[in-house]
Amino acid sequence: MSFPVRDLPLIDCEQAAALLGGIPVKTVRQLAREHRIPSIKIGRRVMFSEARLAAAVGTAFDEGERL
Repeated sequence: MSFPVRDLPLIDCEQAAALLGGIPVKTVRQLAREHRIPSIKIGRRVMFSEARLAAAVGTAFDEGERL
């Protein structure tokens, strides 16, 4: 998955966990690994576009899906 420049800045797992309501960082990593939330791996780090993450969660919420 590519991230265009408009999706910058990127946030890390800890910031994504806080954005998602304080869920465990381990859960964020698992959701990313399972491609259930949009992410990009840079070296060993998993990073997220805040805009794409919010859009994915919003879509799942609107459709009554579980992440």
